[in-house]
Amino acid sequence: ADTDVTYYNVLRNGDKVYSSETDAGLNVDHLFDNDSNVSGDIWSTAWYDSDGSNSVAIYEFSQGPKNITKMSFKQSPVIQTAYTGSVSIYYHNGTSFVAVSNPSTPTSQNVASSPFVITFDSVVSDKFKIVAQPAAGATYAALQEWSLYASQQNFNIEAVNSATISYDANAGGLSGNVCLSQT
Repeated sequence: ADTDVTYYNVLRNGDKVYSSETDAGLNVDHLFDNDSNVSGDIWSTAWYDSDGSNSVAIYEFSQGPKNITKMSFKQSPVIQTAYTGSVSIYYHNGTSFVAVSNPSTPTSQNVASSPFVITFDSVVSDKFKIVAQPAAGATYAALQEWSLYASQQNFNIEAVNSATISYDANAGGLSGNVCLSQT
């Protein structure tokens, strides 16, 4: 339930990412640290909600609504008990979270740290929620990275390039917070 998603981290660009997970080792900010180099503690680069089988996170833009049409993720660094089978995507319509329309179904990626992309009909909102479900045989749904792809027309390019706001302007990559795409 969304009422359980009260823990949040403020990202370097001022946006917030929420989760019900409060364990620092499984911190939701791992989804935005651009780190998928697994050495030593494998969970130092990943996130999952240890309180339940589904992992829920909410991304809130600090600079107002954005036009989003695609999100990308990286699979768990461990393909035994904690990896993601599917991700449902929701947007906030001003009253509640509703499912995006026409989400693509990515090919199942049961390979550690493998990227996958979900496209959907254009949505303008300032809050997006993901619900990651565990794959068959997994106990938890874990992810390493989460990127939201937005149209450049929604951004003040001067602000994007300033030192005070640090959106990732590399639309080709799978890391970062918000990727700008050419539309």
